[in-house]
Amino acid sequence: SYVESGLFANGLSTVNINFDITLKTETITLRDGVYCIIPNEITVFLGLDSPVIYISKDLQENSCEYNIVLQHEKTHQQINKKALEYYLPMFKNVSSTIIKNIKPVTVQNIENLDSLTNDYIQIYNKKLNPLVDFIKKEIFEEQKKLDNPKNYKYENSLCN
Repeated sequence: SYVESGLFANGLSTVNINFDITLKTETITLRDGVYCIIPNEITVFLGLDSPVIYISKDLQENSCEYNIVLQHEKTHQQINKKALEYYLPMFKNVSSTIIKNIKPVTVQNIENLDSLTNDYIQIYNKKLNPLVDFIKKEIFEEQKKLDNPKNYKYENSLCN
């Protein structure tokens, strides 16, 4: 969250931006003692979770000030949703390209299949995390456009 310095926050919006990868693999025997591990089902999730709006107990419910703060915080949540909707097609496109370019792995010991699956997930994470971080940064920058002295002054004037 971003609050302009020197201002008391009458409200706060929070949300988790979650990123997760799950993977199912298939093991093919190439020849005796040599196996190929192929990712055959990859689920990549990027989304919002647990949006919460807090409003100061000092504000009387349904008062003008309360309603202005509530609308301000709802706007933050709308920004989260709209920004994610904007970036999801790009995220889907880039993640699909990255996933297609990661090659199957041949191994001689399939006893560490779980370890190999985790290795794949780490590869996907390493390649996709910069994009996730970029999207989070862009959402934060959009939020800052709402939280600025000019807008706070305008909102404060609405109840006078």
